[in-house]
Amino acid sequence: MRVLDWCCEQRLLLALASRTYEPAWAKRLLDLLEIRDYFEHEEIYPSSKDRHFKALKKQTGYAFDQMLFFDDEPRNIQEDGQLGVKAVQVDNGLTWDVFVSAMGHSQISF
Repeated sequence: MRVLDWCCEQRLLLALASRTYEPAWAKRLLDLLEIRDYFEHEEIYPSSKDRHFKALKKQTGYAFDQMLFFDDEPRNIQEDGQLGVKAVQVDNGLTWDVFVSAMGHSQISF
């Protein structure tokens, strides 16, 4: 929650991108965890991350190189990197230290 709270305090736009085959279940879990309201945009459906990020670009007006994305799947990191999204692989979840490091290395101005 620390990362989400900090992003909210900084007024950073947050979005979700998930290729799950169970979108209703994923949304319910976000509600149960009480974190869904942190995110202004959701792309939760079985498809490629390419499609998710193109939709987010259209919705937000942000260029791919202005986006920072965290994921545990190497194929998503590779796919997003090809678009120009700053993608960071997180094998054991997103920690504060990983987040701060990624923010420092992303060269994205917030």
